[in-house]
Amino acid sequence: MVHDVACDYLTSLSTEVSTPSEHHKLATVLFRTERDFGNDVRPWGMSGFKGWSSGHVQLGKRDELFMCRLSGVAAARSWKTMVQLAEKVTRIDVQATIAPVCGPTQRIDFHRDEALRFCKEHDDIPIARWIQDNRCGYTLYLGSRESNVFGRIYDKHAREHLDHYKGCVRYEVQFNSRLANSVAPVLARLPSPRPAMAGYVSSFLEARGVTPPGLETTELTLCVPRSRTDADRKLAWLSSSVRPSVLSLIAMGRGEEVFRALGLIDDNS
Repeated sequence: MVHDVACDYLTSLSTEVSTPSEHHKLATVLFRTERDFGNDVRPWGMSGFKGWSSGHVQLGKRDELFMCRLSGVAAARSWKTMVQLAEKVTRIDVQATIAPVCGPTQRIDFHRDEALRFCKEHDDIPIARWIQDNRCGYTLYLGSRESNVFGRIYDKHAREHLDHYKGCVRYEVQFNSRLANSVAPVLARLPSPRPAMAGYVSSFLEARGVTPPGLETTELTLCVPRSRTDADRKLAWLSSSVRPSVLSLIAMGRGEEVFRALGLIDDNS
């Protein structure tokens, strides 16, 4: 079953001499939306750009260049307008997410075997590597991160821990540099770009000996849930780590001291 097909990541640039560009203005609106959803605002920088990060949006400036990075739900919903307003795109990721009958681990194992056979048949010139750990689960990487196109297949629920993605495998293709700047405008001009995104994913996998998932165009949807915000994570931490101690102290008759320690009451209350 196809869960969603969408843009998952976008890095875009514009030049500004004296006033913010339309690209910058939209990026600011998206940034404020992330903040208003409950995400912290933090200093951010990369490659000489300095600015701010909140949730799925990062903004930065370097001399006369303005950069915006979108990921996750922000990229899925706003990538097209950002591409149309930007002067240049340096990275765009397209993804397809499915729920295989066999489950994520078995499916990724199957693709790993396919990729290794392909590498062997081509004198081990193509790169295939994989990693499994207790934090991000199982991921298969295809190609080099430094190349113009790079792919990964992974257990989406193990990364996001969202019920929406239980049992799902994510297929992502990352276009960089000049290729990204070519692919992004082509997709942005399409009235319905998701079938084309599915085609890019399938073509990339086939070119590396990996069987693409069934991505029938009639089933393609945009159903990308918002990941937990910083506020959600703080509340979860309070519930799991602080609440037991608070309840224990209250049971000992020290509730007033608890509230004072938390700064909820003072000597004048």
